[in-house]
Amino acid sequence: MRGEAESFFTNQFCFDLGRTFAKFLDHHKESGPIALGRDPRSSGQRIKDYFASGLQFEGKEVLDQGIIPIPALNWILISAPYSASAMISGSHIREDLNGIKFFAFRKEILKVHEKEIEEIYQGLKEKVSFREAKEIPREEKAEFSYRKMLIDLAEKPYPPWKVVLDTGNGAQTNVIPYVLERLGLKLVKINTDLGKPLIARDTEIEGVFLELQNKVLEEKADLGIGFDADGDRVVFIDEKGNLFPEIIPDV
Repeated sequence: MRGEAESFFTNQFCFDLGRTFAKFLDHHKESGPIALGRDPRSSGQRIKDYFASGLQFEGKEVLDQGIIPIPALNWILISAPYSASAMISGSHIREDLNGIKFFAFRKEILKVHEKEIEEIYQGLKEKVSFREAKEIPREEKAEFSYRKMLIDLAEKPYPPWKVVLDTGNGAQTNVIPYVLERLGLKLVKINTDLGKPLIARDTEIEGVFLELQNKVLEEKADLGIGFDADGDRVVFIDEKGNLFPEIIPDV
């Protein structure tokens, strides 16, 4: 679900959504800790805190994975004993908007689950006043296991390519540079600073990676790689500056 970060994702709404997701998991007899992550949007931490508070109210253990790509929150359900995960992210939409994605049963939830979640929410919304979250333990298991998975998948050794990387100051910023450098690639990084504004861009719109394309030509690089804000879509630029269509990983 996506919407305006302040007027749609109110503290009460986020708290009720946390309660809703907890009850959904109980209904499916899914027990165990829940991993939460977010992209770098300024509204993300507040939304995550009140969502976590709702989960805690229903007796769930919550672990904060920090700023992390969406595929990492999916992978943690496969690589570690978590019952579910949720990502606070608006993906490619404007920075002042935001969203939440739910993961359970080792993958992103299905349409039938969305209907069930909506029914649970309608039955409990605004019946308990929101409250502040208890302290949420911080860990980096999602990031570390995702890095390891990517490195292990690579068919090493790689050629000594020069690569221009553009994460849009988004969720892949702490992950993919580490992976590519471990694979022996020489990186030229642009828009890879979490201290700078997020570049919320739709990878399907022509021209949004023009800076990356130009940088590949300027650096005489072998390859360019660009990501969207939440790190689940990637595009490639060849040595001539040509952009290849986006690739959505199937994790």
